[in-house]
Amino acid sequence: MTDLPEGWAWSTTGAVASIQLGRQRSPQHHNGPYMRPYLRSANLTWWGIDVSDVNEMNFDPSDAATYELHEGDILLNEASGSPSEVGKPGIWRNEIPGACFQNTLLRVRSLGPDRDFLFWYFYASALSGRFGDAARGVNIRHLGKQGLAAFAIPIPPLPEQRRIVAAIEEHFSRINAAERILKATVVRTDRLLVSLRATAFGADWPHKPLRSVADTQLGKMLSSKSKTGEGSTPYLRNRNVRWGNVDVTGVASMDFSALEREKYRLAEGDVLICEGGAGVGRTAIWRGELDLCCYQKALH
Repeated sequence: MTDLPEGWAWSTTGAVASIQLGRQRSPQHHNGPYMRPYLRSANLTWWGIDVSDVNEMNFDPSDAATYELHEGDILLNEASGSPSEVGKPGIWRNEIPGACFQNTLLRVRSLGPDRDFLFWYFYASALSGRFGDAARGVNIRHLGKQGLAAFAIPIPPLPEQRRIVAAIEEHFSRINAAERILKATVVRTDRLLVSLRATAFGADWPHKPLRSVADTQLGKMLSSKSKTGEGSTPYLRNRNVRWGNVDVTGVASMDFSALEREKYRLAEGDVLICEGGAGVGRTAIWRGELDLCCYQKALH
């Protein structure tokens, strides 16, 4: 262990907090007179506890006394195949009163140190992989109650703990504010682009039918017969045409005869227009992203 500043001391999680592993799921608990919501590892995220998908099982009064969560409890991910996910923590804010927890989670209750100091130390230990290094197992790494209890933790004086917490939370509040500004900027940019596209052409300009100024061709109809064949060729669908660009990730293929390939083959500079669906009229220019590519009937 490294040297600590004056007034700090090394300890273990088990010496400064009570630790409880959640209750194991079993068929006998799937139904009963004492059904309660319970949390599992899927409910823990790096941004807090997500209660949008919470299951239930039966906890009789004696089990509920052991496994019921109290506001301020720290929950940790007990195991994971990823070292940086082991020990991922969250603070229970009593989002669902009376909720319990499963054995994919460990509950920590402070016996003295500032709860938020413990949380942020656990957060750093999980994110850095230190919990993963301390865990047992090969494919799935288990931290376990004993592993967490033995995990070393530096304990500064209580005022210093609170100063550290305040500094961390101030930095995170700035990051969150910057993220909100960035998201709002993206939304405004998208709206501006839509507005610019809508006003790019003067309303009093002369109008002509598209067929009088361009050659238009609807793509090939997809059928079960054309899904396989010797002339298998990449082709574009509605989903590949974005506003202003073509996304060629996940491009599908189907059979095109030599004549069909000649008819439906895209040339650099072709304008693609979505024929129907939610994106009807969505337009992009083909810039030769693939050497050989055709297009389906969903596109002009």
